[in-house]
Amino acid sequence: MSLRRVIAIFAMAAVTLPAGSALAALSAKHAAWPNGPMQWLMTSDEKAAWRRVTSDEEAQRLIDLFWVRRDPTPGTPGNEFRETIETRIADADKFFTFGNKRGAM
Repeated sequence: MSLRRVIAIFAMAAVTLPAGSALAALSAKHAAWPNGPMQWLMTSDEKAAWRRVTSDEEAQRLIDLFWVRRDPTPGTPGNEFRETIETRIADADKFFTFGNKRGAM
């Protein structure tokens, strides 16, 4: 996928998301996502778009776009960056969790 297409998808998602926050309408999985380890990787534009999310479907679209934008080899079946990050998060949680605080945090 070309960078131009990714930017167009992101712009479309940002425009179609309604104003106002409705994070309470999100499932626990989606509501927690931007506050977890991904907060360190999200751009300010992505954080702003997330604040406008009103449904799990919109949240999932932003998550998918988040990973597409970071895929070092678009057009291949896997996203090596995502796989690396998820492995590192799992390792951090396994080895560095302290009390109630996740290792990846």
